[in-house]
Amino acid sequence: MVVVFTVTLPGDPPAAARTQASSVDLGVGILGLLPPGTSVADGMLSSQPTVVGYSRRYAIIYRGPADSGTTIRWTAAFPVGLSCGRCVDATAGFDTFEPVDCALLVIDTDSTAPGCNWT
Repeated sequence: MVVVFTVTLPGDPPAAARTQASSVDLGVGILGLLPPGTSVADGMLSSQPTVVGYSRRYAIIYRGPADSGTTIRWTAAFPVGLSCGRCVDATAGFDTFEPVDCALLVIDTDSTAPGCNWT
């Protein structure tokens, strides 16, 4: 089944949702699919909602204007602001992300599906 959805943010992600240093300003958002009728308030969650699927191999990437793309090299491929990324498997170390059309983002309901090891 294919479901079309829209994600909007009122502005840049808050500092608590980003990694910020002298040449890094990065946020990686993994989407969660909630059961029908579930409502989640804006802001930080006080408990984990029931999630029936995740964007295990895809993410919403925020690259801030202070991000030089030199410390975390894969960020240089992303525009400043919000965009979508697809996991790139590494042969050693951590996986990375590459830009992808947001229309291709996939939320997987298989809890055994492999995720992206980027942290």
